[in-house]
Amino acid sequence: MLTGSAGYVHLDFVQGQGYLYGGKLQTNPTNKFQKLITKALKQCHLIVNKKKVKHLIQKDPQPPTLKAQIKIHKPDNPIRPVVNNINSPTYKISKLLAKKLNVYLNLGHQNNIKDSVTLAHDLTKLKTDEKHKR
Repeated sequence: MLTGSAGYVHLDFVQGQGYLYGGKLQTNPTNKFQKLITKALKQCHLIVNKKKVKHLIQKDPQPPTLKAQIKIHKPDNPIRPVVNNINSPTYKISKLLAKKLNVYLNLGHQNNIKDSVTLAHDLTKLKTDEKHKR
């Protein structure tokens, strides 16, 4: 979904081809989506407390906005899509679920490196066998 001065435009993401223009939408589907989310939240008593449901519903939901960052340092200048979900209907719910999942799924930060010294230390502890390419 992309918004602009002309209204709402439907974009589909196709792997390998990027975003394809799908035509102009007649109405804003965000309100319909908001109603479905509200209905689902009211039925999820085990995950969400009834008192918190009204705080998880966006007051004035807007479709996510799509911006592009052009990678000028790469050949053919590919585009990195950046989606702003802050005013979307699922933003607050996503934050809540991320916190809850983080409590139950201790995944750690295996791909984060504190500094170059830590990286060097971790690399020296790596063990390889004959199957690894050099």
